[in-house]
Amino acid sequence: MSAAPPEAGAAAPPGAALSDRAMILLLGACNALGPVSSLLLLPALPAVRAEFGASTAATQGVVSAFLIAFAVGIPFIGPISDRYGRRPLILGGLSVFAIGSAIAAWAPSLAVLVFSRVVQALGCAATFTVARAVLGDLYQDWRLPRALANVTMAMMIGTTISPWLGGVITEALGWHAPFFALLALSLVVIVVVWRLLPEPHVTHD
Repeated sequence: MSAAPPEAGAAAPPGAALSDRAMILLLGACNALGPVSSLLLLPALPAVRAEFGASTAATQGVVSAFLIAFAVGIPFIGPISDRYGRRPLILGGLSVFAIGSAIAAWAPSLAVLVFSRVVQALGCAATFTVARAVLGDLYQDWRLPRALANVTMAMMIGTTISPWLGGVITEALGWHAPFFALLALSLVVIVVVWRLLPEPHVTHD
């Protein structure tokens, strides 16, 4: 899978700094942040409930607040990325997610933890939406369905192993550890996007 060659004298195609496989992995990671962050946390919920002495219903707010904020954020992201570009939205979303992960890792109360999950969700809404929009910018022919399928497969692999990995991390290091892992992951992806992902979308004033 490769993007169509540019016309003579044209600038290098968006994403030329990344191979197709690397692009799929990067966009798959951006696309998967939301599902992975939720599934990674599920094994930690009993420990969170015990830590704060909360009820099961109150602890479930850690999950439900994320899902609500994620759903609310998605419709606004597409038009914003059309106006200001894909790269700023991906970097902004990753940064917001990293901030939410850091708040969650040091959350002193359940209320702060729920708030941090809302922050994470808003960041994920950006990365999830814009990652797919980038594919539409790069592949505008028969390659787009295949690229979407590959990104989805990468996301499914991440979501498949997340509950097991979350359980291992939580059992070994406590419920804070999954958030530190998510923070580290988001920082790595930010660096890769910053260094290697050009702006694939032509914006218009």
